[in-house]
Amino acid sequence: MDKPIRVTVWNEFHDDKRWKIITDRYPGGVHAYIGHFLEQDCGFTVSVHTLDDPQQGLSDEILEQTDVLIWYSHVRDHLVEEDRIEKIISRVVQDGMGLILLHSGIFSKLGKRLIGPRGGGCYREIEELERVFVVDRSHPIADGLPEYFEFPASEMYSEPSDIPIPDELVFLSWYAGGNVGRSGYTYRRGAGKIFCFTPGHCWYDVMLYPEFHQVVSNAVRWANPVQHPAVQSRGRIEAIVPQRTRQSEPGK
Repeated sequence: MDKPIRVTVWNEFHDDKRWKIITDRYPGGVHAYIGHFLEQDCGFTVSVHTLDDPQQGLSDEILEQTDVLIWYSHVRDHLVEEDRIEKIISRVVQDGMGLILLHSGIFSKLGKRLIGPRGGGCYREIEELERVFVVDRSHPIADGLPEYFEFPASEMYSEPSDIPIPDELVFLSWYAGGNVGRSGYTYRRGAGKIFCFTPGHCWYDVMLYPEFHQVVSNAVRWANPVQHPAVQSRGRIEAIVPQRTRQSEPGK
C-alpha cells in the first residue's frame, strides 16, 4: 500500500493576522485552511508552518520529512534566511521534493532562485471575475476539472508577464476587465517538479471554491517525488566502465 504523501503548507502569516476579513474566511490563516482540506478531503499527511515558527518553520527536519512543499507568501518573504532557501533548493533539485507556489509566491525570493530572475508583472485588485481555462486537458493537474471554471472575485495577474517560459502551460485566465494571463504552469528543476498557480489572493474567497481544492490536490499528486535511490555521486567520479588511460597505452 502506498504511503500517504507528506505535504508541508508554509505561510508567511502576515496579512492573515492583521485583517479580520481574511481570518473570517480562512480561520487560523491560509496555511491552516489549505492544510485542513488537503488532510480531510485528500488523505495526505499534512503539517502547517509559518515564518514565525522556530527556524522559520523550515527546519531541516521538517523539510526532510516533506514530499511536497506548498508556499504562500506576500510581503515578508524577503525575511526568509538564506540557508533555509538553500536547503529548499537542495531538496527540490537533488532530492526531488515537489514545490507548489501559490498566488504571489511566484514573486518570492525562493521562486526567483529556483525558476529564474523576473521583474514585476501586471496586476489589479478590483474583485473582478476570473475565468480559468484548461489549455492542457491531458495534464494530471487538470484531472477532473471542466473546460473552464470561475472565481467571481479575484485579483488580476495578466500579460505582459516576464515569467521564464514554462515547461508546460496548464491554465490560462481571462478577467472581466479584458486582460488575460498565464495562471497555471510548471517547471522542472533537477529531480524536482514545480507548479505555479496565480489565483488565491487571501482578501478574496478564491480558496473556498472546490475547483481551487481540485487544482491544489492534483498538483500535490503530480509533484510528489518519483521514488528512486538517492543520488550519491557529486563532483569528480570514477568511470562506471573501466577505461584505458593514456599511461596504459602501448609504448607509454
